[in-house]
Amino acid sequence: MTSLFGQSLDDFIKNVGATDPTPGGGSVAAITGALGCGLVLMAARISARKQANPALSEAIESLEKISGDLKTLAQEDTEVFGVYMDVLGLPKDTAQDKKQRQSALAAAREQATESPLKAARTMLAGLHVSLGVCQHAQSHVVSDALAGTHLLYASITATLYNVDINTVGQDQVADPYRRARQEIAAQAGDLIADVPAKL
Repeated sequence: MTSLFGQSLDDFIKNVGATDPTPGGGSVAAITGALGCGLVLMAARISARKQANPALSEAIESLEKISGDLKTLAQEDTEVFGVYMDVLGLPKDTAQDKKQRQSALAAAREQATESPLKAARTMLAGLHVSLGVCQHAQSHVVSDALAGTHLLYASITATLYNVDINTVGQDQVADPYRRARQEIAAQAGDLIADVPAKL
């Protein structure tokens, strides 16, 4: 499958708006989260040049890793969806075909639910770190740190919609995923409540 990052930004935006189902919400949310990390990273790096602060140094290291992880998860989301679409095309002519297809669908749906949960947890970790950067950022870059923080929060919300859609009609099988989704959403909501709405 083609890498999301082997194309120009212009092409990527066009592909998102095209009729193909990928890149979809999960990939776009992960990339948005990585961009949010990038803004917070910029604020942290500029601020660290002005003042020696161990908290900023730690934040820079953490956000670099989180941003890289989100890029990987953006690609993973596209690949997981591709697997799911392939499974939908499996034959269902015989009872054995139907049984194998159903088993493969369950596995693909599970993977398609775990992937956005992993992405949301990664974004949540980024949100934790970004709050500290907002507190220590220099005044002339705090707006960038705040913008990145809100992008991370929005990315979490967007990513969790994928968990919702992939657990529809799954009953008890989906309960652990739904609980995890609720916990992530609650933690993210508590964190963003501490971010000022304006400067």
